[in-house]
Amino acid sequence: FICSLRVVKLIFIIKAFLNEDKIDFKCLLKPEFKVKTKRTRNENTPAKLLQETYWRQYIEVCDTSEYPEMQIKEALPRHYQYVPIGKAGVQILQTVNTVEDYVASEISISNNKEIFEKLLEYKEEIEKEVGILDWDSKETNKSSKIRKIFKADINHTDTFEDIIQEHVKMAAQLKAIVHKYL
Repeated sequence: FICSLRVVKLIFIIKAFLNEDKIDFKCLLKPEFKVKTKRTRNENTPAKLLQETYWRQYIEVCDTSEYPEMQIKEALPRHYQYVPIGKAGVQILQTVNTVEDYVASEISISNNKEIFEKLLEYKEEIEKEVGILDWDSKETNKSSKIRKIFKADINHTDTFEDIIQEHVKMAAQLKAIVHKYL
């Protein structure tokens, strides 16, 4: 008796036979299993190198700024960095967009719609303090964010210091909002 089984798009051919009073099975054909490899990122692209340069200078500027507590951990070649602010489930996310030329600071709220809703109750007061914000809470996502954007020519390293000063200040303002209203 020979049968084939289709399991998750894999085909096995198995031979079943009687061996005295029990049934034994022998696999005649089994598929080759492909081992998934982790995707490697090219961190030597012009954008990634520029991002790493930006974050390296961010660390230096932040250390000597009025708000050294808005420091990131390390300069990585990516468009975002997290800054912990001492509230569970809430962080400041610092982003750099080299395509659309802006930096942004956002209150990143993980898995807690209640925190977002509480801050939303004070939207008018908050925006009087820090300016217009982008309030984003999708129904299909447990996380939400409140973002402030600063247009900046991020593709020229000679302007980084002024941009970073503003970026650090924006993050400090959002941190103050979180601590004031939560």
